[in-house]
Amino acid sequence: MPPSVRSRVFDRLAPPLARTTSRLIERHDPSANTTFFDLADFPWVSEVEARWPAIRDEMAAVRDAGGIPGIEEVAPGLDILSDDRRWKTYFLYANNRPVLGNSERCPETVRALAAIPGMSTAYFSLLSPGKHIPAHDGVYKGLLRYHLGLQIPTQHERCRIRVGSDVRPWRQGQSFIFDDTFNHEVWNETEEERVILLVDFLRPLPRALDLMNRAAVRALSSISWVELAHDRLPMGGR
Repeated sequence: MPPSVRSRVFDRLAPPLARTTSRLIERHDPSANTTFFDLADFPWVSEVEARWPAIRDEMAAVRDAGGIPGIEEVAPGLDILSDDRRWKTYFLYANNRPVLGNSERCPETVRALAAIPGMSTAYFSLLSPGKHIPAHDGVYKGLLRYHLGLQIPTQHERCRIRVGSDVRPWRQGQSFIFDDTFNHEVWNETEEERVILLVDFLRPLPRALDLMNRAAVRALSSISWVELAHDRLPMGGR
C-alpha cells in the first residue's frame, strides 16, 4: 500500500478506534480513576532510577551542545501551551520509533528505556525558571506517563505538577507515574531550570484489552500529522 494511501486509512480509522478503546478502559480497568500510580506495581522503575546519574549526564551533554528546540517547534499544535521556547524537548523516541541522531547520542538513556515495557515515546523535558504550563488534558487512556527527575531546583516544593486535585513536586533521581488524561498543570516558580525524563508507555491491561490498546496506539502512530511531526524531531540533535 503506498504511504499516502496508508496514512489516509489510518487518519480515518485511528480516532474512532482510540475513542472506543479509551471508553473500554474507563469501563473495565480498575485503575481507570487513578491519577498517580503506586511505583511498587512497576518493578522496572528501580532499574531506571539506578541509572539516573548516567541519564542526567547525557542530558547535560546534549543541552550544553545547544540546539534543543521549544516544544512548539516540534509540535506546532502545542503552541497553545507554550510559544516562547521556555519549554524545550529533546526527543529520543516518538510513537514507537527512535529519533535517529538524537537517540544515538544518549546510549545509556536508551539502555534504561529498554527496561520499560511498552515504551512508546521518550524525551528530555526542560522547563525554564518561572515557566508555567497551563492546565490541559491528555487525549488517550491507553498510555501512562512516567517522569524521572534529572535536574530539579533546590526549592523543589516550588517546582511541581498537579494531576486532577493531587499536587506533587519533582525530586532528583526519583520518579512518579500518572494518567495524563486527567487535567494537569505545571509550575516552575524557582530561578533554576527543571529537567526530567518523560516517557509514555502502554497501560498494563488484561489480555484482550491490551491487544486492542496496542492496535490503537499503532494506528495513532501512523496518522499523517503524527508522521509529519516525527520528521521534525531530529532538529533537537543539531
